[in-house]
Amino acid sequence: MDLDFESTLESGLSLDDAAKNARGIGSLDLFQYHELCYWHQSQAVTTKLVANQAALNLGAVVSLDSLKDGEWVEIASLTGLDFYCDLSHSAAGLGVGELVQNGWTRYKACDVFGTTVSYRLGIRRGQSWLSQANHIFSQCHITSNHEKYAMVTAITFEFKIPPPPTSAPVGYLFVCPMERFQIGPHSFRWPASPAWSLDRSGASILSTEEATHMGFPGMESIAAVRTRSYDASVYAGLRKFHEAKGFDAESQDVARHLGVPLYQVPDREEGSFAHGATTQL
Repeated sequence: MDLDFESTLESGLSLDDAAKNARGIGSLDLFQYHELCYWHQSQAVTTKLVANQAALNLGAVVSLDSLKDGEWVEIASLTGLDFYCDLSHSAAGLGVGELVQNGWTRYKACDVFGTTVSYRLGIRRGQSWLSQANHIFSQCHITSNHEKYAMVTAITFEFKIPPPPTSAPVGYLFVCPMERFQIGPHSFRWPASPAWSLDRSGASILSTEEATHMGFPGMESIAAVRTRSYDASVYAGLRKFHEAKGFDAESQDVARHLGVPLYQVPDREEGSFAHGATTQL
């Protein structure tokens, strides 16, 4: 990789300006150029949403204005995606819990009071979007305000467990496996809430009313959406770079060449771009 090109990016100039360096642009392949866009030219933002039954699509391109308004509006979704998932917690020394036979994870109640347990799903790179962004904008007739659209790079589902209102009850918290969150190839939403039980096996789950009566605290469920957006100069730079490499910038030829998942635009006749709804904190 041409070090002069990368140092130009780090100096604060736009990628479109950096691309005018013929020696630099000629030394990069498609993957390298997209990586520089992804890491040096994107704006990463996390929006917290109150969890409900709305589906959240990993890798989708959404309107940032819709997230601010507590909605989920997509302009494009992926037809395939590789992603990773992690289960974590906020309490030092808590451990990852005990996996029980049905795939659920068991925690001792006394260990989770005052903590947050989280599931995080994410994609590792933005090659899919950057390789075909100009194609999608053209399909959607979007010619301005490009920075208001962003790729969803991570989704975190978390539940916050406050301390018990009175003396700490003795029991267990059971958390469902990640598979219960997945409703499509890369679509996710909150399943049934984690459950309290007095039984170590989890065979008898307490209702919300029973748990409250016994002193178990209520839990707050939140979904956090991580997005990456770019301004118009980045998309202009991508257009010039793709054309310089012999590709039609408004096609999906670059994506096919790289072998990355393709985006598709929602069918407007079957419904609007709106995809579910959520309420912002």
